[in-house]
Amino acid sequence: MNQITKPSRVLNPAYLKINITRIEINNFKSLLLECLEHIKISDDKNESEENIKKYIGDFLHKSFYQNYLINTKDRVDLAIYAEKDATSNISVLIEAKRPSNKSEFLKTYDINKKALQELLLYYLRERIEGNNNQIKHLIATNGYEWYFFKGEDFYTFFYKIKFIFFI
Repeated sequence: MNQITKPSRVLNPAYLKINITRIEINNFKSLLLECLEHIKISDDKNESEENIKKYIGDFLHKSFYQNYLINTKDRVDLAIYAEKDATSNISVLIEAKRPSNKSEFLKTYDINKKALQELLLYYLRERIEGNNNQIKHLIATNGYEWYFFKGEDFYTFFYKIKFIFFI
């Protein structure tokens, strides 16, 4: 059964203590609207997924992650690194799909889609081959919808399992 948790239940309480100015909120809204407009135009023109990744990466960099590198890594659509260079560990893995690619994107009632499967593959590669145990979050997005997963959940439900039984 899929379990959807409200942001207020998973948000670190320390974030609630941060004072955010009206200017910061307006800047965030402006950047988000710009990103969404670019995604809409790109999707309308039937552009590749690469365009979507660029706009999402730009939005994240300008709004939250100015002090971190956001880039691809191997086949990973977007990775947010722990620092400003690619020698640091990846902290966030992002799988981006075009909004019109509905067959591969998650639905609240069906998350077993290619977007989640790719996130799992990238997580396991990074964890096993890259020896990275610092992955905090995994995100699947089409720009309009965002699914956030905790890295510790992927560890618990996928990495830590030693045996898989098929019936």
